[in-house]
Formats: sequence, structure tokens, C-alpha cells
Amino acid sequence: RLDECADQELCNAAWAFAVFDHVPRSELFGAHFGARCEALSARFSRSGLCQLHQWRIWAAERALHEGMPSPRLLERCHSAFEDGSATASSLQRAVGDGLAALGLRVEEEVQLSSGYSLDFVVDWRGQRLGVEVEIARD
Repeated sequence: RLDECADQELCNAAWAFAVFDHVPRSELFGAHFGARCEALSARFSRSGLCQLHQWRIWAAERALHEGMPSPRLLERCHSAFEDGSATASSLQRAVGDGLAALGLRVEEEVQLSSGYSLDFVVDWRGQRLGVEVEIARD
């Protein structure tokens, strides 16, 4: 059935398994999956590459090493994910100002090796702490 998946459908499926933290019983993410990713790689959008990067992180956490796309494609996925532009909200800017007003050394938008970023990293009592600012959406 993987042969029937279009590029975005393949990305969506992989990403959905990662988001719901569901390890399939079958060989869904076996060698055929990696081969299908390679076959469709020229068609992947930035969004699809980002989804595959998030799937790769999840798969590595679950020790699912079979079916990985080529290192070259994985690097494209990682680069697309890192290139996502982050814009600070007014709440995030206010939190940063508040942390600085407390006398803390504040680093903004700290990129992690995974491609994710933290809004702030502060030094607190000899520890480096990551701070994320989230806005509740109803």
C-alpha cells in the first residue's frame, strides 16, 4: 500500500504515528518505507520534510532503525526543520524582559541539535534551564 501513497500522504502517515506515539505491529516502517521516501524525495514540500524529521526523532526514540531514508534525505529533513522561522509573540518578549529584569543571563531562541529550539535558556543557581512560552488557544 505504500506504493499508492503520494508524497504528502506518506509524510502525513509517518508524522501521525509519531504524534500519537503508536508503534505499528507490522513492517510499515521497514525497508520499503525508506525506499518509498527516496522515490518521492524530490516532491517533498518543506512541511513534508519537517514531518519526516519529527518522525525520525520519534523513530530513533523508539529504536525503530529499519526503513530509515538515506542520510542525505534525513539531512534535508533536518535542514528544513531548522530553517523554520520563529517569531516571538508579545508574551514571549515580555517573559524575556522579565527574566532579564531578574538579573538572569538570557539566551533567546536556542537551537538544539534535534532541530527544535527553546524560547530561552537561562542560568539559574548553576543550572542551565530551558524556558518555553506557550499561548493557550481556545
